[in-house]
Amino acid sequence: MIAKTPTGRQLLATIDAQFIDIVGPIGQLLKEDAKLLWRQKQWNGPSALRNYIKALAANIDSKTDRERFIQQSSQTVMDAAANHNKSMKGRL
Repeated sequence: MIAKTPTGRQLLATIDAQFIDIVGPIGQLLKEDAKLLWRQKQWNGPSALRNYIKALAANIDSKTDRERFIQQSSQTVMDAAANHNKSMKGRL
């Protein structure tokens, strides 16, 4: 699971916060269900976060809110990847 690194934990915390902002306090329980699904399905690699986001989004009834969450969280992942790539270039 990506949460093994500080950056990964921060990324998941941001995605979780975005989800909870939309669904409210019940999101605390729903995100734990999605993380359990992640472990059960053994999602790994680049698609792991995409699958996690989809699992969370499946709990959002409003199509507009669901699409907004997917867009927002996907952008968060892309920004994190871009920042990671910049920091890696600085190390070379």
